[in-house]
Amino acid sequence: MNEIQAIAARLPNVDLVLSQTKQDIARARRLQAEAEEARSRAHAVEGQVEDVVGNLRQGTVALQEAQDTMQGTSRSLRLIQDRVAEVQQVLRPAEKLVTSMTKQLGDFWTRMEELRHQARQQGAEAVQAQQLAEGASEQALSAQEGFERIKQKYAELKD
Repeated sequence: MNEIQAIAARLPNVDLVLSQTKQDIARARRLQAEAEEARSRAHAVEGQVEDVVGNLRQGTVALQEAQDTMQGTSRSLRLIQDRVAEVQQVLRPAEKLVTSMTKQLGDFWTRMEELRHQARQQGAEAVQAQQLAEGASEQALSAQEGFERIKQKYAELKD
C-alpha cells in the first residue's frame, strides 16, 4: 500500500498536464495560422514588387530608345540642341517618377524583409509550441502509464 501511495505521489496531475497540453496546442495552432498569414502577405507584396521592377525596366528601355534615337540623328547642331532640350523636358517628369518608384521599391523591400522576419519568428514559435505540446503529450502518456500501474497494484492488493 505504501508503494502504491509513493507511486501515486510521484505522478503528475493528469488534469493539469492535459490542460497545459490543450493550451500549448491551441497556441501552436494560432501561431502557425499567423505565420501562414504573414507568408501570404509577403508573397503578395513580392508580386507587387516584381510588377514595379517590370515597369522600371520598361521605363529604362524607353529611355534607352530615346537616347539611341538622339545619337542616330545626323541633323545640324542647332536641331540636335533643340531636340535635346525637348527630350530633357520629357525626362524630368520621368526621372521624378523613377525616383519615386525607386523609393517605393525600397519601402516595399523593407516591408517584405520585416514580413519575412516575422514569418521566421512565428515559424520558430510554432516549432517551439509543437515541441512543448509533444512534451506535454509525453507527460500525459507517462501519467496514464503510472495510473495503469497503480490500478494494477490496487487490483493485486485487492486479490
